[in-house]
Amino acid sequence: MPPTLERSIWISTAALLGLLTLAALTLVRLGGRVPALKPLGNATNRLSTDWLAFGDPQRWFRAEELARLATTTNLPNPFFTTFFQPPPPPSTKPVELTYLGFVDSDGRPRRALVQVDNATRLFTPGAQVVADHAVKDIARRTLVLTNAAGATNVLEFRIKKLLEIPAR
Repeated sequence: MPPTLERSIWISTAALLGLLTLAALTLVRLGGRVPALKPLGNATNRLSTDWLAFGDPQRWFRAEELARLATTTNLPNPFFTTFFQPPPPPSTKPVELTYLGFVDSDGRPRRALVQVDNATRLFTPGAQVVADHAVKDIARRTLVLTNAAGATNVLEFRIKKLLEIPAR
């Protein structure tokens, strides 16, 4: 049976020697010099630091000093953004219509049974179904709807149809 990794003295000794060598190389390199840093840009791009003098802290809060800090008007401001605004509401909404047949009786006009979304209603010819869509013609297999612009929509018997209407 081969010895396990934890019980092997040779592997443990090699790992210990490797770690000691790494520690010795690290300690030898400590105490190095700080590299020489170059000055950034030229002097015209730097802010003057004379107004940060610690001798007179009262002048930090004068109105002209505070106004000088708030004069950046053409820069983007991370605190006032339009990125997180919700999108505008949609201009139309879908309505599901299903023609379920008609009711015909003596002395009364023919009435269409229409399911608007989840509500079932009766409509006579000329009645407003949704928005400006009104019933034009009621037949056995079809129901014809028209709007104020003159566009027609034909609803087939027991077939769902999506109609886009203006959202309010």
